[in-house]
Amino acid sequence: MTSRSLSRRVAAATAFLALELGWLPAGALPQYRIVEVGSPMGSVVPTAATAINNLGQVVGYTVSPLGNLPFTWSAGVFDLLPVLPGYSSGAAFGVNDLGQVVGSSSLPSFEAATLWSGPTVTNLAALGAPVLGGGSSRAHAINNSGLVVGVSGYAGGAGFTLPLHTGVAGLIWTGQNRMQSANAVNEDGWIAGNGVSAVGGNSNAALLSVDGVVVDLVGTSSQRNDMAFGLNDNGTTVGYSASTNGNSDATAWRNGQMLGLWGSSGRSSVALDVNNHEAVVGQIGGSGALYLDGAMHELDGLIAPWDPLFGQAHIAIANAINDENWIVGSAFIDGTLRAVLLVPVPEGGTAGMMLAGGVVLVLVSRRRGGVSAKAAHLGPLPRTQLGRLT
Repeated sequence: MTSRSLSRRVAAATAFLALELGWLPAGALPQYRIVEVGSPMGSVVPTAATAINNLGQVVGYTVSPLGNLPFTWSAGVFDLLPVLPGYSSGAAFGVNDLGQVVGSSSLPSFEAATLWSGPTVTNLAALGAPVLGGGSSRAHAINNSGLVVGVSGYAGGAGFTLPLHTGVAGLIWTGQNRMQSANAVNEDGWIAGNGVSAVGGNSNAALLSVDGVVVDLVGTSSQRNDMAFGLNDNGTTVGYSASTNGNSDATAWRNGQMLGLWGSSGRSSVALDVNNHEAVVGQIGGSGALYLDGAMHELDGLIAPWDPLFGQAHIAIANAINDENWIVGSAFIDGTLRAVLLVPVPEGGTAGMMLAGGVVLVLVSRRRGGVSAKAAHLGPLPRTQLGRLT
Protein backbone atom coordinates (compact mmCIF):
# COMPACT_ATOMS: atom_id res chain seq x y z
CA MET A 1 0.00 0.00 0.00
CA THR A 2 1.56 3.32 -0.99
CA SER A 3 -1.06 5.83 0.18
CA ARG A 4 -1.28 6.65 3.90
CA SER A 5 -3.13 9.23 5.98
CA LEU A 6 -1.20 11.55 8.33
CA SER A 7 -2.76 9.98 11.42
CA ARG A 8 -1.56 6.55 10.30
CA ARG A 9 1.94 7.90 9.69
CA VAL A 10 2.17 9.34 13.21
CA ALA A 11 1.00 6.06 14.75
CA ALA A 12 3.09 3.80 12.49
CA ALA A 13 5.59 1.41 14.03
CA THR A 14 9.20 2.54 13.74
CA ALA A 15 11.07 -0.70 14.38
CA PHE A 16 12.56 -2.06 11.15
CA LEU A 17 14.89 -5.00 11.68
CA ALA A 18 12.42 -6.74 13.98
CA LEU A 19 9.49 -5.99 11.64
CA GLU A 20 7.04 -6.75 14.44
CA LEU A 21 3.30 -6.19 14.07
CA GLY A 22 1.44 -4.35 16.80
CA TRP A 23 -1.89 -5.91 15.80
CA LEU A 24 -0.92 -9.37 17.06
CA PRO A 25 0.09 -10.73 20.48
CA ALA A 26 3.76 -11.66 20.70
CA GLY A 27 4.43 -14.91 18.87
CA ALA A 28 0.91 -15.15 17.44
CA LEU A 29 0.26 -15.82 13.78
CA PRO A 30 -2.71 -14.28 12.00
CA GLN A 31 -5.43 -16.29 10.32
CA TYR A 32 -7.15 -15.14 7.16
CA ARG A 33 -10.37 -15.83 5.36
CA ILE A 34 -10.53 -15.73 1.56
CA VAL A 35 -12.93 -13.46 -0.30
CA GLU A 36 -13.13 -14.03 -4.05
CA VAL A 37 -13.14 -10.63 -5.69
CA GLY A 38 -15.02 -12.04 -8.66
CA SER A 39 -15.15 -11.13 -12.33
CA PRO A 40 -17.56 -9.54 -14.84
CA MET A 41 -21.11 -10.84 -14.35
CA GLY A 42 -19.79 -13.72 -12.25
CA SER A 43 -17.96 -15.36 -15.17
CA VAL A 44 -14.96 -17.56 -14.44
CA VAL A 45 -12.04 -15.84 -16.15
CA PRO A 46 -8.53 -15.10 -14.90
CA THR A 47 -8.29 -11.97 -12.75
CA ALA A 48 -5.56 -10.26 -10.75
CA ALA A 49 -5.88 -7.86 -7.80
CA THR A 50 -2.99 -5.41 -7.83
CA ALA A 51 -3.68 -2.85 -5.08
CA ILE A 52 -5.93 -2.01 -2.11
CA ASN A 53 -6.51 1.20 -0.17
CA ASN A 54 -7.22 1.65 3.54
CA LEU A 55 -10.99 1.56 2.94
CA GLY A 56 -10.82 -1.91 1.43
CA GLN A 57 -11.27 -0.82 -2.20
CA VAL A 58 -9.51 -3.28 -4.51
CA VAL A 59 -8.30 -2.66 -8.06
CA GLY A 60 -6.79 -4.88 -10.72
CA TYR A 61 -7.51 -6.31 -14.13
CA THR A 62 -9.39 -9.16 -15.73
CA VAL A 63 -9.14 -10.98 -19.06
CA SER A 64 -11.53 -10.20 -21.91
CA PRO A 65 -11.59 -11.25 -25.59
CA LEU A 66 -9.90 -7.92 -26.43
CA GLY A 67 -7.28 -8.11 -23.69
CA ASN A 68 -7.08 -7.14 -20.03
CA LEU A 69 -9.69 -4.77 -18.59
CA PRO A 70 -9.33 -2.68 -15.39
CA PHE A 71 -11.72 -3.15 -12.47
CA THR A 72 -12.58 -1.93 -8.99
CA TRP A 73 -14.16 -3.97 -6.21
CA SER A 74 -15.62 -2.71 -2.95
CA ALA A 75 -17.89 -4.37 -0.37
CA GLY A 76 -18.83 -7.16 -2.74
CA VAL A 77 -19.48 -4.97 -5.81
CA PHE A 78 -17.33 -5.63 -8.90
CA ASP A 79 -17.20 -2.88 -11.55
CA LEU A 80 -15.27 -2.71 -14.81
CA LEU A 81 -13.58 0.64 -15.43
CA PRO A 82 -13.91 2.24 -18.88
CA VAL A 83 -10.68 2.62 -20.85
CA LEU A 84 -9.87 5.77 -22.80
CA PRO A 85 -11.85 6.36 -26.01
CA GLY A 86 -10.22 4.54 -28.92
CA TYR A 87 -8.37 2.08 -26.66
CA SER A 88 -9.26 -1.61 -26.39
CA SER A 89 -7.87 -2.78 -23.05
CA GLY A 90 -6.22 -1.63 -19.86
CA ALA A 91 -5.26 -2.35 -16.27
CA ALA A 92 -5.46 -0.67 -12.85
CA PHE A 93 -2.30 -0.69 -10.71
CA GLY A 94 -2.86 1.78 -7.86
CA VAL A 95 -5.59 3.36 -5.71
CA ASN A 96 -5.45 6.00 -2.97
CA ASP A 97 -7.71 6.52 0.03
CA LEU A 98 -9.86 8.97 -1.96
CA GLY A 99 -10.76 6.20 -4.40
CA GLN A 100 -8.69 7.65 -7.26
CA VAL A 101 -7.38 4.83 -9.45
CA VAL A 102 -4.38 4.86 -11.81
CA GLY A 103 -3.15 2.47 -14.47
CA SER A 104 -3.15 2.45 -18.25
CA SER A 105 -5.33 2.14 -21.32
CA SER A 106 -3.81 0.03 -24.08
CA LEU A 107 -3.67 -0.69 -27.77
CA PRO A 108 -1.76 -3.71 -29.13
CA SER A 109 1.53 -1.76 -29.22
CA PHE A 110 0.88 1.34 -27.09
CA GLU A 111 -0.10 2.30 -23.53
CA ALA A 112 -1.36 5.61 -22.14
CA ALA A 113 -1.23 6.38 -18.41
CA THR A 114 -4.81 6.75 -17.16
CA LEU A 115 -6.60 8.18 -14.11
CA TRP A 116 -10.09 7.16 -12.97
CA SER A 117 -11.61 9.61 -10.49
CA GLY A 118 -15.31 9.10 -9.89
CA PRO A 119 -17.03 8.98 -13.29
CA THR A 120 -14.18 10.87 -15.00
CA VAL A 121 -11.50 9.09 -17.04
CA THR A 122 -8.40 11.21 -17.72
CA ASN A 123 -5.64 10.63 -20.27
CA LEU A 124 -2.59 11.39 -18.13
CA ALA A 125 -0.33 10.98 -21.15
CA ALA A 126 -2.04 13.96 -22.78
CA LEU A 127 -2.20 15.92 -19.52
CA GLY A 128 1.51 15.38 -18.86
CA ALA A 129 2.81 16.08 -22.39
CA PRO A 130 5.50 16.33 -23.61
CA VAL A 131 7.11 14.15 -20.92
CA LEU A 132 4.32 11.58 -21.18
CA GLY A 133 3.51 12.21 -24.81
CA GLY A 134 6.70 10.90 -26.40
CA GLY A 135 5.82 7.23 -26.20
CA SER A 136 3.96 4.69 -24.12
CA SER A 137 3.31 5.46 -20.47
CA ARG A 138 1.87 3.65 -17.47
CA ALA A 139 0.82 4.97 -14.04
CA HIS A 140 1.73 2.68 -11.15
CA ALA A 141 0.71 4.49 -7.96
CA ILE A 142 -1.00 7.60 -6.54
CA ASN A 143 -0.84 9.03 -3.03
CA ASN A 144 -3.54 10.94 -1.17
CA SER A 145 -2.12 14.29 -2.32
CA GLY A 146 -2.69 13.29 -5.95
CA LEU A 147 0.95 12.65 -6.84
CA VAL A 148 1.03 10.06 -9.62
CA VAL A 149 4.17 8.07 -10.47
CA GLY A 150 4.91 5.58 -13.20
CA VAL A 151 7.00 4.98 -16.30
CA SER A 152 7.24 6.89 -19.56
CA GLY A 153 8.82 5.96 -22.88
CA TYR A 154 10.08 9.54 -23.21
CA ALA A 155 13.84 9.90 -23.83
CA GLY A 156 14.42 6.15 -23.90
CA GLY A 157 12.37 5.36 -20.81
CA ALA A 158 12.23 7.05 -17.42
CA GLY A 159 10.17 7.19 -14.26
CA PHE A 160 7.82 10.16 -14.03
CA THR A 161 5.97 12.23 -11.45
CA LEU A 162 2.70 14.03 -12.18
CA PRO A 163 1.03 16.13 -9.46
CA LEU A 164 -2.64 16.32 -10.40
CA HIS A 165 -3.00 19.85 -9.01
CA THR A 166 -0.45 21.20 -11.50
CA GLY A 167 -0.67 18.73 -14.38
CA VAL A 168 3.06 19.24 -14.99
CA ALA A 169 4.93 15.96 -15.42
CA GLY A 170 8.63 15.55 -14.68
CA LEU A 171 11.27 12.86 -15.14
CA ILE A 172 13.03 11.27 -12.15
CA TRP A 173 16.64 11.71 -13.11
CA THR A 174 19.59 12.99 -11.05
CA GLY A 175 23.11 12.83 -12.44
CA GLN A 176 23.99 9.19 -13.18
CA ASN A 177 21.09 7.92 -11.07
CA ARG A 178 18.18 7.49 -13.45
CA MET A 179 14.91 5.94 -12.30
CA GLN A 180 13.59 4.10 -15.35
CA SER A 181 10.41 3.01 -13.58
CA ALA A 182 8.74 4.64 -10.56
CA ASN A 183 6.74 1.92 -8.82
CA ALA A 184 5.54 3.36 -5.47
CA VAL A 185 5.02 6.69 -3.70
CA ASN A 186 4.35 7.43 -0.03
CA GLU A 187 2.54 10.33 1.64
CA ASP A 188 5.75 12.37 2.00
CA GLY A 189 6.30 12.16 -1.77
CA TRP A 190 9.18 9.69 -1.55
CA ILE A 191 9.30 7.44 -4.61
CA ALA A 192 10.70 3.92 -5.00
CA GLY A 193 11.66 2.29 -8.28
CA ASN A 194 14.45 0.90 -10.37
CA GLY A 195 16.80 2.06 -13.08
CA VAL A 196 20.42 3.02 -13.59
CA SER A 197 22.63 3.51 -10.54
CA ALA A 198 25.73 5.68 -10.35
CA VAL A 199 27.42 2.72 -8.63
CA GLY A 200 28.92 0.74 -11.49
CA GLY A 201 26.18 1.91 -13.87
CA ASN A 202 23.92 -0.94 -12.84
CA SER A 203 20.88 -1.06 -15.09
CA ASN A 204 18.55 -2.68 -12.53
CA ALA A 205 19.32 -0.95 -9.24
CA ALA A 206 16.81 -0.24 -6.47
CA LEU A 207 16.51 3.53 -6.23
CA LEU A 208 14.70 5.99 -3.95
CA SER A 209 13.83 9.59 -4.86
CA VAL A 210 13.68 11.95 -1.86
CA ASP A 211 13.00 15.66 -2.41
CA GLY A 212 13.87 15.28 -6.08
CA VAL A 213 17.23 13.59 -5.49
CA VAL A 214 17.61 10.01 -6.70
CA VAL A 215 19.75 7.89 -4.38
CA ASP A 216 20.99 4.33 -4.52
CA LEU A 217 19.38 2.34 -1.70
CA VAL A 218 22.64 0.63 -0.76
CA GLY A 219 25.35 2.25 -2.85
CA THR A 220 28.15 -0.09 -1.80
CA SER A 221 28.19 -2.81 -4.45
CA SER A 222 28.89 -2.58 -8.18
CA GLN A 223 27.54 -6.06 -8.91
CA ARG A 224 23.87 -5.76 -8.02
CA ASN A 225 20.62 -6.44 -9.80
CA ASP A 226 17.91 -5.01 -7.57
CA MET A 227 14.40 -3.63 -7.98
CA ALA A 228 12.13 -1.78 -5.54
CA PHE A 229 8.35 -2.22 -5.72
CA GLY A 230 6.88 -1.06 -2.39
CA LEU A 231 7.36 1.83 0.05
CA ASN A 232 5.69 2.88 3.31
CA ASP A 233 5.55 6.16 5.22
CA ASN A 234 8.42 5.12 7.50
CA GLY A 235 10.75 5.04 4.50
CA THR A 236 10.95 1.24 4.41
CA THR A 237 11.37 0.10 0.80
CA VAL A 238 10.91 -3.48 -0.40
CA GLY A 239 11.71 -5.40 -3.56
CA TYR A 240 14.35 -7.94 -4.44
CA SER A 241 18.10 -8.28 -4.80
CA ALA A 242 19.90 -10.83 -6.94
CA SER A 243 21.61 -13.59 -4.96
CA THR A 244 24.83 -15.42 -5.68
CA ASN A 245 22.94 -18.61 -6.61
CA GLY A 246 21.13 -16.86 -9.44
CA ASN A 247 17.83 -16.50 -7.57
CA SER A 248 16.22 -13.23 -6.53
CA ASP A 249 15.87 -12.66 -2.78
CA ALA A 250 13.08 -10.60 -1.20
CA THR A 251 14.75 -7.57 0.34
CA ALA A 252 13.96 -4.54 2.48
CA TRP A 253 15.93 -1.31 2.77
CA ARG A 254 15.81 1.44 5.39
CA ASN A 255 18.26 4.12 6.50
CA GLY A 256 21.06 2.56 4.45
CA GLN A 257 20.47 -0.91 5.86
CA MET A 258 19.64 -3.86 3.64
CA LEU A 259 17.80 -6.88 5.02
CA GLY A 260 17.20 -10.19 3.25
CA LEU A 261 13.66 -11.12 4.26
CA TRP A 262 13.01 -14.71 3.38
CA GLY A 263 16.39 -16.36 3.89
CA SER A 264 18.34 -18.76 1.71
CA SER A 265 15.50 -21.13 0.86
CA GLY A 266 16.85 -21.93 -2.60
CA ARG A 267 13.69 -20.45 -4.13
CA SER A 268 13.40 -17.06 -5.80
CA SER A 269 11.40 -14.53 -3.83
CA VAL A 270 10.22 -10.94 -4.20
CA ALA A 271 8.71 -8.44 -1.76
CA LEU A 272 6.00 -6.37 -3.42
CA ASP A 273 4.49 -4.18 -0.71
CA VAL A 274 4.92 -3.05 2.89
CA ASN A 275 2.38 -1.35 5.14
CA ASN A 276 2.94 1.09 7.99
CA HIS A 277 3.07 -1.76 10.53
CA GLU A 278 6.11 -3.10 8.58
CA ALA A 279 4.20 -6.17 7.36
CA VAL A 280 5.62 -7.25 4.00
CA VAL A 281 3.88 -9.30 1.30
CA GLY A 282 5.09 -10.85 -1.93
CA GLN A 283 5.92 -14.22 -3.39
CA ILE A 284 8.36 -17.05 -2.77
CA GLY A 285 8.57 -19.72 -5.42
CA GLY A 286 5.02 -19.94 -6.69
CA SER A 287 3.35 -19.04 -3.39
CA GLY A 288 2.09 -15.80 -1.88
CA ALA A 289 3.88 -14.92 1.34
CA LEU A 290 3.71 -12.66 4.39
CA TYR A 291 6.75 -11.56 6.40
CA LEU A 292 6.35 -10.69 10.09
CA ASP A 293 8.19 -11.15 13.37
CA GLY A 294 11.39 -11.93 11.51
CA ALA A 295 9.97 -14.91 9.62
CA MET A 296 8.36 -15.69 6.29
CA HIS A 297 4.98 -17.46 6.17
CA GLU A 298 3.36 -18.88 3.07
CA LEU A 299 -0.20 -17.62 3.01
CA ASP A 300 -1.69 -21.03 2.25
CA GLY A 301 -0.72 -21.99 5.80
CA LEU A 302 -2.49 -18.96 7.34
CA ILE A 303 -5.98 -19.62 5.96
CA ALA A 304 -8.53 -20.29 8.71
CA PRO A 305 -9.44 -24.01 8.74
CA TRP A 306 -13.16 -23.19 8.75
CA ASP A 307 -12.90 -21.17 5.53
CA PRO A 308 -14.79 -22.87 2.64
CA LEU A 309 -11.68 -22.51 0.46
CA PHE A 310 -9.28 -23.94 3.06
CA GLY A 311 -7.17 -26.53 1.25
CA GLN A 312 -8.96 -25.74 -2.02
CA ALA A 313 -7.24 -22.49 -3.03
CA HIS A 314 -3.54 -21.93 -3.62
CA ILE A 315 -2.46 -18.33 -2.97
CA ALA A 316 -0.05 -17.75 -5.85
CA ILE A 317 1.00 -14.17 -5.12
CA ALA A 318 0.34 -11.34 -2.66
CA ASN A 319 0.56 -7.98 -4.42
CA ALA A 320 -0.45 -5.47 -1.76
CA ILE A 321 -1.32 -5.00 1.91
CA ASN A 322 -3.14 -2.06 3.53
CA ASP A 323 -2.91 -0.67 7.05
CA GLU A 324 -5.82 -2.87 8.15
CA ASN A 325 -3.55 -5.81 7.18
CA TRP A 326 -5.88 -6.83 4.37
CA ILE A 327 -3.98 -8.53 1.56
CA VAL A 328 -4.82 -8.75 -2.15
CA GLY A 329 -3.36 -10.95 -4.83
CA SER A 330 -4.23 -13.95 -6.95
CA ALA A 331 -5.01 -17.57 -6.13
CA PHE A 332 -5.58 -20.68 -8.17
CA ILE A 333 -9.16 -21.80 -7.53
CA ASP A 334 -10.49 -24.73 -9.53
CA GLY A 335 -7.56 -24.34 -11.91
CA THR A 336 -8.16 -20.65 -12.73
CA LEU A 337 -6.12 -17.73 -11.44
CA ARG A 338 -8.57 -15.51 -9.54
CA ALA A 339 -8.27 -12.18 -7.75
CA VAL A 340 -8.64 -12.64 -3.99
CA LEU A 341 -8.82 -10.56 -0.84
CA LEU A 342 -7.45 -12.04 2.39
CA VAL A 343 -9.10 -10.58 5.50
CA PRO A 344 -7.60 -11.24 8.95
CA VAL A 345 -9.97 -12.82 11.47
CA PRO A 346 -11.35 -11.50 13.70
CA GLU A 347 -11.59 -8.43 11.47
CA GLY A 348 -12.00 -4.85 12.57
CA GLY A 349 -11.19 -1.25 11.75
CA THR A 350 -12.67 0.97 9.07
CA ALA A 351 -12.39 -1.58 6.30
CA GLY A 352 -13.86 -4.27 8.51
CA MET A 353 -16.92 -2.12 9.14
CA MET A 354 -17.38 -1.79 5.39
CA LEU A 355 -17.78 -5.54 5.24
CA ALA A 356 -19.98 -5.78 8.31
CA GLY A 357 -22.08 -2.62 7.98
CA GLY A 358 -25.19 -4.20 6.54
CA VAL A 359 -23.33 -5.70 3.58
CA VAL A 360 -23.31 -9.46 3.29
CA LEU A 361 -20.44 -10.79 1.20
CA VAL A 362 -21.24 -13.90 -0.74
CA LEU A 363 -18.39 -15.89 -2.20
CA VAL A 364 -18.67 -16.11 -5.96
CA SER A 365 -19.94 -19.51 -7.06
CA ARG A 366 -17.01 -21.70 -8.05
CA ARG A 367 -17.40 -23.57 -11.28
CA ARG A 368 -15.59 -26.80 -11.94
CA GLY A 369 -13.41 -27.10 -14.98
CA GLY A 370 -9.90 -27.10 -16.38
CA VAL A 371 -7.36 -24.30 -16.52
CA SER A 372 -8.50 -21.44 -18.73
CA ALA A 373 -6.50 -21.11 -21.93
CA LYS A 374 -6.25 -17.39 -21.21
CA ALA A 375 -4.69 -17.79 -17.77
CA ALA A 376 -1.24 -17.31 -19.24
CA HIS A 377 -2.12 -13.70 -20.09
CA LEU A 378 -1.82 -12.74 -16.43
CA GLY A 379 1.46 -14.50 -15.72
CA PRO A 380 2.68 -15.60 -12.31
CA LEU A 381 3.87 -12.17 -11.11
CA PRO A 382 1.43 -9.41 -12.05
CA ARG A 383 3.14 -6.65 -10.07
CA THR A 384 6.67 -7.49 -11.20
CA GLN A 385 5.76 -6.68 -14.79
CA LEU A 386 6.16 -2.99 -13.91
CA GLY A 387 9.49 -2.80 -15.70
CA ARG A 388 10.76 -0.47 -18.39
CA LEU A 389 8.50 0.16 -21.34
CA THR A 390 9.85 -0.74 -24.75
